[in-house]
Amino acid sequence: MLVYLNSDWEPAHGGEVSLLPFLAPPVVVPPKLGTVVFFRSDRILHRVLPSWAPRLCFTLWVEAPWVNADEDLLLRSKHLAPAFRDALRKSPLQRVLSRAVYEEEYAESLRQCFGAASTAGRVSLQLHQAHLRQLPKTEEVAACVAELRASKASC
Repeated sequence: MLVYLNSDWEPAHGGEVSLLPFLAPPVVVPPKLGTVVFFRSDRILHRVLPSWAPRLCFTLWVEAPWVNADEDLLLRSKHLAPAFRDALRKSPLQRVLSRAVYEEEYAESLRQCFGAASTAGRVSLQLHQAHLRQLPKTEEVAACVAELRASKASC
């Protein structure tokens, strides 16, 4: 949950939160005073866009025993089947593939956050690439990621 406290926010200030529902159009929320944003961070890829003015908010993270269970994190062959695509959109399993499906968006967010030339930026991008290399290198995974990337492009 995010609660924004910016009474004089203007679009030129930036700092919006961008929610990227899996294979759906992004939702950008301006950080205006009194705006409350609820979302499941385990199911919605998200980022804060660059801010050009002070941005005030508070964030509340809620832990639950049903988050990050094995069935939410262990990708099985059945999850890669075309018949599972619609269910994958709503499943926490999409997190396993989201970095590959949103590879460019994720890298751009890291560059904007840390600066591409900074040490933190370079290390973050290297870690992102290392994470992508950990995905199983099978034709089935590659085909699934390619299909999901094409679906994302049509949003």
